[in-house]
Amino acid sequence: MKHSKTFFETFAELLTVKTLEEWKEKSDQFVRLLGFDLFLYGIKSGVPGKEPDIISTYPSAWRATYDSNQYMLHDPTVSHCVHSFLPLIWSPELYQTRSQKEIYEEACDYDIRSGVSIPIRSFQDKLGMISFANGGRMCKGESQISSQLMPELSLLVAYMHEAYIRLEQPEETPRLTPRERECLKWIASGKTTWEVSRIMNCSERTVTFHVSNITSKLGVSNRQHAVARAVSLSLI
Repeated sequence: MKHSKTFFETFAELLTVKTLEEWKEKSDQFVRLLGFDLFLYGIKSGVPGKEPDIISTYPSAWRATYDSNQYMLHDPTVSHCVHSFLPLIWSPELYQTRSQKEIYEEACDYDIRSGVSIPIRSFQDKLGMISFANGGRMCKGESQISSQLMPELSLLVAYMHEAYIRLEQPEETPRLTPRERECLKWIASGKTTWEVSRIMNCSERTVTFHVSNITSKLGVSNRQHAVARAVSLSLI
C-alpha cells in the first residue's frame, strides 16, 4: 500500500461495493494486505432461532466439518467474542478442554493455526465476530506481531461490518450537529480526545459528550465504527 494513502481511505473502498460477492473480494484483499491468509465474518441478530450469517474464505471442507460437528458450541474464540468486547489473539493454550483441543487439532489439519478474533457489537441487538487466520506454525513473536496490527485490524473490522450492514439493511441518514461533525472529522484524522479539545477550544469532557451523542445517533459502540458509518453516510 502506498504511504500517501491512509488506512481510513483504503478501507473506505469497502463502502462502495454493491454486492456481497464484491464485499467478500474486497475484504479478502484488505485482509491479505495486513498479512493474513483467511477471514471469517459471522453476525447473529437478536431474532430467536435465526441462524447467524457467516461469510468466510476458510476451506469449505473445514467449514463443513466445523458445522456438522457443531464446533461453535465449544470453540473458545466464539465464546470469547460473545462475552467480551476485547480482541483475542489465538494460542494453543486457548484450547484447554478435550473438545477444544480437538477443534484446534482439526483446524491445523486444514492449515489454520494462528489468528485473531475481534468481537462485533452493533445496533438492533446484533453481535458477532471477525476472525483473521494464517497457516504455518505459530512462531514465538506471533502475539507481538498481531498486537502491533490491532489498530489496523480493528479499523478493518469496522469497515467490513459497516459495508455488510449497508448491503443488508440500507437505512436513513441520522442528523449530526455541526459540532458533532467537526468532532468526528478530527477523530477520523487520528486525533486524541485531548487534541480535539484543543482544536475545538473546549474541554475533554465536552468532546467525550459529543462522541457519546455521535455513537448513539449512529447506532455504533466505538469511535472507529462511528467513523466508518459516518463516511459511508457521507456525514464527513
